[in-house]
Amino acid sequence: MGTLLLPSSHIEFYQEKGLDFDFVRQKYGFDQMIPVAANDVAFSVHAVILTSQTLSKVVYDRGDQKLSRIATAILSVVWLSAAACVLAALPSHSWYWLVSCFNTLQIVMTIIKYIPQVIFNFRHKSTTGF
Repeated sequence: MGTLLLPSSHIEFYQEKGLDFDFVRQKYGFDQMIPVAANDVAFSVHAVILTSQTLSKVVYDRGDQKLSRIATAILSVVWLSAAACVLAALPSHSWYWLVSCFNTLQIVMTIIKYIPQVIFNFRHKSTTGF
């Protein structure tokens, strides 16, 4: 999910239409470039393509393996949050706010992704396998 949200910010910052440049100029200065280059956009789109290819393997028969209830709950909350952000941004065309919401969701998903490994390392007092 986080990988799917990454290109939204890169594409929005890379293109000049629809972005609130006053905010960008206040944050980065009037003489500064927008901090996203074409290679950033290419990398994020490439990541989405490779992640989609990897996720396509999920549809194959995996025996009796299923997503856990926690994983299903997390995914549901994230998808509902993303949908709510889109619905809230549509009437006012607040695209920068929408991109900020997507970035926040991406950060939350990244943190959640690494928590099990951190707990495992803490319990075993080891970083083997990290």
